[in-house]
Amino acid sequence: MISSPNAGWTEFLTDNADTFDEMKFLDIKCGENSLKDQLRLIDFENNTYNYNELTEQDSIDVQKLFIQDYSCNETGYLSDYMIKAGYATIMFEYSNQNMTVRDYAHDPIACVIKKVQMFQQHVGDWILDYITILEVNGCSELSF
Repeated sequence: MISSPNAGWTEFLTDNADTFDEMKFLDIKCGENSLKDQLRLIDFENNTYNYNELTEQDSIDVQKLFIQDYSCNETGYLSDYMIKAGYATIMFEYSNQNMTVRDYAHDPIACVIKKVQMFQQHVGDWILDYITILEVNGCSELSF
């Protein structure tokens, strides 16, 4: 179960412009695989909707995101576009445990790129080739 004690998502799938929302849901993934087809949405009256059955005409004000029997053997990702940066706290509840994360934002003064590195690495049968790592600090806009 995923929820927020202090922020709301835009309505699913069509936003209601008369409401103020702090974030917009983009995707939920296990590794590179989207789990939208398994995603259930729970509104403020505890009605449940299957994400993959919604149409563009639907405008559901969602309180919680839920995937029945969630399991992922890779890194799991929740992707939200933050409309009001530095505000939202997200709570993840899984197997009677919970953890919160916070969207931290700041207004930087300077933009510094500390390191750019390209390399090739052999890992078992895999070759990681031409990976660029940037450590960026204080950039409000950065383009390549």
